[in-house]
Amino acid sequence: MLTEAWYPGWTAQVDGVGAELLRADHLFQGLRLPSGKHQVRFEYHSTYLGSGWAIALVAILIPAGLAAYRRRSRPA
Repeated sequence: MLTEAWYPGWTAQVDGVGAELLRADHLFQGLRLPSGKHQVRFEYHSTYLGSGWAIALVAILIPAGLAAYRRRSRPA
């Protein structure tokens, strides 16, 4: 069990092979593992990261564009 909140975007691998993530105790992440030693890897890939970067870029470009427009339109 991984005591990280269960959330879409998480994946797991057991010994290099994709594994099904399960909810454990209604909040955490769990895996079914056969007995013995295993290498377990959890990864998170945000589904909203690309959208967040796009919004941040627009939030920077709009004020910068308005400032450049105002400087250009001022009479000398």
